[in-house]
Amino acid sequence: MINRASEIADFTGRTLEGAAYRYDRPSRVTDDSWQSSYYEEILRGADSKTLTEQGSFPLLRAHESVQLGDVSFSHSDDESALMFTAQLHRNAEADAVLEDLENWKDVSVGFGAIRNGERFTDHHGKIVQRAEIRLHELSLAPTGTGLTKGAEVLAIRSATTPRL
Repeated sequence: MINRASEIADFTGRTLEGAAYRYDRPSRVTDDSWQSSYYEEILRGADSKTLTEQGSFPLLRAHESVQLGDVSFSHSDDESALMFTAQLHRNAEADAVLEDLENWKDVSVGFGAIRNGERFTDHHGKIVQRAEIRLHELSLAPTGTGLTKGAEVLAIRSATTPRL
């Protein structure tokens, strides 16, 4: 049996984990501050090309330009979702959001629609299906304002740096 231990020198990271969106699940969304709305769903695999081409993305606050950190994404078949891991930077904006994370738990993905389809249901009517998207960023949003149900921060972790 081998036991190894290292002394912790510093808590250097703040890591957020959660679901960016659920695949194949209609959500009511708006592109014009609720002057109009429609239903959309992101199809499984719609984001595959972007994820293959790009490793990390910016983490923003409410789609503003100040970067709070860096985000990586991964597919989860168990959750039927695109999951994220975000490492917060050490800056005033990230510190403020981290201190008030209870009020900033929703997330919103910034993306460009490349290829769309549509389907109709009795319950939702027309649903825009995002068959291919180009991811741009992930934003933290005020709790209760997220457009996609279940898109939220699920865990907060502290990363540590061992003293060598």
